[in-house]
Amino acid sequence: MNRSGLFFQSGAFQIFGFYHPAAIDREGSEGVLICPPAPFETRRSHRAQRNLAQNLAKKGFHVLRFDYRGTGDSSGDVESWTL
Repeated sequence: MNRSGLFFQSGAFQIFGFYHPAAIDREGSEGVLICPPAPFETRRSHRAQRNLAQNLAKKGFHVLRFDYRGTGDSSGDVESWTL
């Protein structure tokens, strides 16, 4: 299972994400962005999101999953969380 953690900028904040590259070559460059549920449900769904990302990557999709600002490993505080 190949994946890499990364940070990217969103204004003044650093957003943390995991990139799961496609495990097999598929025709075209299709990707999937996994947007987690609201911040308080994220912990309960973390394993399901990871499993979904891994299974999609095995099928040949490029997958990015991330933590919203103020949640998980992204910077900021949860009180200022917004979509």
